[in-house]
Amino acid sequence: MDPDPLFSPHLTTFTITGEEVDGLIIGPLASLVVTIGATVPVQPPSVFPVCNSTDCPIFTGTKYTTTDTFLLNATLPPSYEIVLTIGNLNSSSPQMLFLNNEILACAMATITSS
Repeated sequence: MDPDPLFSPHLTTFTITGEEVDGLIIGPLASLVVTIGATVPVQPPSVFPVCNSTDCPIFTGTKYTTTDTFLLNATLPPSYEIVLTIGNLNSSSPQMLFLNNEILACAMATITSS
C-alpha cells in the first residue's frame, strides 16, 4: 500500500498480487472491496473491478496483480483494520454483499498506533 502507513486526506494505492489456488475462478465480474475502519468503516468501502488491470477469467494456478487508487478522506482511529476482499458483488445489495456469500480472495491487517 502507498502510503505506508496510511494518512488522511491522501490518495491511497493498494497493489494486490496473488495466485488462484483454490479451484475458484475469478471472473470478469469480480470486484475488489477495500474497507478501512475499526468496528465500522471510517468511510464507505471503495470498490474496483479486478479485471481492469488483469486479464480475466483467472484460473487455478494463475498469478495476477491488480492496482487501485482511492481518496482516503476520513479520520483514522488509533487502531483500525484494513480488509481487502475479492468476490462477485450482489448488485442489489447496498451492504456490498457477495453473490452466494462467496469470497474469492481476502486479506486483513490490524494497525495499532504505538
